[in-house]
Amino acid sequence: MKQTRIQNPKQRLCSQQDLNILLPLLMRDLPNYANRVSQRTRRKSRAVDFFSYIL
Repeated sequence: MKQTRIQNPKQRLCSQQDLNILLPLLMRDLPNYANRVSQRTRRKSRAVDFFSYIL
């Protein structure tokens, strides 16, 4: 029996994009994304909050 791999339409579209176009956009969004991840992973049980940001 042959298995058919179902591809996600988003995966196909992303793989067809030009890296030279995507890379500047990804680099532009990286600091905002990193800051969101940093804030999400902050421990809520700490007595003192330490805020870190990526610029």
